[in-house]
Amino acid sequence: MSPPQAFALILAGIALSATVSSLLRGRRAGWSRGRVAAVLLLQPLLALLFWLALWPPAGEGERPRLVVLTAGAEPEAPALAPDERLFALPDAPRPPGATPVPDLASLLRRHPQARGLRVLGQGLAAHDREAAQGWPLQFEAAPAPTGLVALDWPTRLPAGAPLPVAGRVAGIGQARLELRDPAGERVDSALAGEDGHFRLQAWTGLPGRVAYQLQLLDASGEVLTQATLPLQVLPGHPHRLWLRAGAPNAELKYLGRWALDAGLSLHAEFALGAGIRIGDRSRPVNAAELARTDLLILDERSWRELGPAGRAAVDDAVREGLGLLLRISGPLDAATRRELAERGFRLETDTGTGQVELPLALTPRARGEEVVPRLGRWPGRLSAPGGAVLLADARGRALAAWQARGRGRVGVWLLDDSYRWYLAGYPQAHGHLWARAVATLARPQPSARAVAPARGRVGERAALCGLGADAELEAPSGARMALMPDPATGPAACAAVWPREAGWHRLRDGGRELSWWVMPADALPGVQAQARRQTTLALAAQSPAERVGPAPSTPGPRWPWWAAWLALAALAWALERPRPRATRVG
Repeated sequence: MSPPQAFALILAGIALSATVSSLLRGRRAGWSRGRVAAVLLLQPLLALLFWLALWPPAGEGERPRLVVLTAGAEPEAPALAPDERLFALPDAPRPPGATPVPDLASLLRRHPQARGLRVLGQGLAAHDREAAQGWPLQFEAAPAPTGLVALDWPTRLPAGAPLPVAGRVAGIGQARLELRDPAGERVDSALAGEDGHFRLQAWTGLPGRVAYQLQLLDASGEVLTQATLPLQVLPGHPHRLWLRAGAPNAELKYLGRWALDAGLSLHAEFALGAGIRIGDRSRPVNAAELARTDLLILDERSWRELGPAGRAAVDDAVREGLGLLLRISGPLDAATRRELAERGFRLETDTGTGQVELPLALTPRARGEEVVPRLGRWPGRLSAPGGAVLLADARGRALAAWQARGRGRVGVWLLDDSYRWYLAGYPQAHGHLWARAVATLARPQPSARAVAPARGRVGERAALCGLGADAELEAPSGARMALMPDPATGPAACAAVWPREAGWHRLRDGGRELSWWVMPADALPGVQAQARRQTTLALAAQSPAERVGPAPSTPGPRWPWWAAWLALAALAWALERPRPRATRVG
């Protein structure tokens, strides 16, 4: 039973007892019938008016539309309809009459009866867009931003990987973009397309934290915008490489140099014939040594020298996860071709040139008038039915391919002078070719469980996932925060954070560490404004036309009921008040 119902029963009891009392008192006092009837009628009326004064009837409440100012809105107050109320978010101007609110969620909690939203300015931030889900929303966007309005780049890449930078420019004719490396040298440049889009590329160097610079220039060459692109170059997993070859050469020399620079463990042996071997200490090709190896790299001569027993041991190790790469750099006998065919590779004679042109995505950009050397290949056609292509030339012909065998992979490689890129001053492009091969073929390694977005922004919500019980986030200042996964995220094990500091954060979880870049709140203003504009437009397009739900109600005024109760109470007092007896004079 609700409190109003309970109180109504109490009032009914009081009114009944008052009615009986008034009836008995009227009989004793000899009241007239009209007076008794009036007093009896007033008792339930007084009780009813008292109850209505405490719980007045509800009337239909006001359903205003909330006008919300965001960043970029005009500083003057907008024209408002009679049923509109004006509010300003923290990053918005505050004209006279605008009520400041900390965020949209707080505003909607204060006005649950509102019939919709009218948003003015650049648009809603991410946390405000979440609060606006399901509300009717009209968006009156500020003028579109100009300059750099879209930008994307990875913040974590392995050594030797390509660094793609893409974005869009608006409102600037003949805009040129330049990408500069950490030393300030220009590594790539391009004119923005007719639609404003651009794409640049560099190559990562040695492991560590670096910062590239992106410059936006107008037609006269003046720098309009400069953006810092932080990047963490990750060391490759310390794969254990075992290189065996018939003789040392420049290709193997620079392959070894790249492997050591990338932090890989390399063991190299070269057989010169007549039992003479140079390089590292000779290892027997057996199950124990192969189990301690992640990728075995052989050429056609060292493959033949293994003999049937050695090749069988390698095959067994591949089934257990070992990676095997066969470099083809010389003539193949029928037995070797047959053994490759048994492992899923077809090599056919090709009378074409040994020069190869790689796709633009893999070819380094020439500096000035320099010419990037073309690489050479073994003259043959390679195919791997049921397998996959690891590397192809610009015409789509396979230069390297691989097949899965058990838990491991076997690859065949036809390039034989990639070192020419290294000598020409493009070590990153050279390293990328081999980094792809090692990452694809080497024994699989357990990956870090934690997952973070490419970048965050100060004050904006971000989700960090794949967290364990001991996960914590360390800010650049050294402040640490324990991360508690939300049970509602289930196996994803995600926790929400609102970073307060800009810079590199360290996400630690069970002995593993992941770096996460957080931008300042005011970084890339054009990009942020365009992102808010687009996402708010999309939200408005998906919003309902009207809010579904019961009409709001508000309690009516109490004073009329109190006034009526007071008037009837005065009348009842006057009727029940004893009247003075008339006296005769004289």
